[in-house]
Amino acid sequence: MGLAQSPLFWITEVRVDAPDPPLAEAASRVIQVPAQASTLFYPVSAVERQAQQLPQILSVQVTRDLPHRLVVKVTRRLPTVAMQTEAGVLLVAEDGVITNLVPPGQKAPPLPLLIGLAPTSAQPGQRLAPEAASLVAEVGRAAAAHGLGAGLRLDFARPFDVRLTIEGVEGLLGGSDNLERKLSLFAQVWRELQKQGAHPAYIDVRLMDRPVWRPREEAGGPAATGSKAGW
Repeated sequence: MGLAQSPLFWITEVRVDAPDPPLAEAASRVIQVPAQASTLFYPVSAVERQAQQLPQILSVQVTRDLPHRLVVKVTRRLPTVAMQTEAGVLLVAEDGVITNLVPPGQKAPPLPLLIGLAPTSAQPGQRLAPEAASLVAEVGRAAAAHGLGAGLRLDFARPFDVRLTIEGVEGLLGGSDNLERKLSLFAQVWRELQKQGAHPAYIDVRLMDRPVWRPREEAGGPAATGSKAGW
């Protein structure tokens, strides 16, 4: 009997190391190793492919722990934005992969919420189209850099008139081009106005070299203009 068939090296345990127990349990369920498979010769790529069926898993590393064990280390794919659909709220990672669907009535994580961008048939495990995935990445980076996660809503229903709301303040962004820069500029203007004790009704960053804002208590009056150096 060769080493490939020897019971001295049969796989009797597959241990999953994951950031949290639910992900470890989910990975353990999808990993199936044939009986009498050898720790020496069983292809670890087969285990990697099985684990990566779960959209919540970003990467997989498999090591052989002789004589009888495989150790599977998985890292979680973290959602950075949420997308509103009729079926519920989709959670989407920075690489554009949909990780979860939160059904109506259940509470979604405190992530930026994108409206009017999700395809109608989107499901966990799918990757968004490149343009949508790029916008998701830009929103995620800007929100993380400026602390805009919870409460931020972005409406893409009209592609050339993208708007955001956060804590009662509206942001006028214009088109979706340069989205990350526009979000960053909005955040800088908003934070500076907060420091000054101002309460803006909206902040308009469609012209990025000349952002303007209007005080909430003077919504019918003229807009105030911010200097580029001031932000």
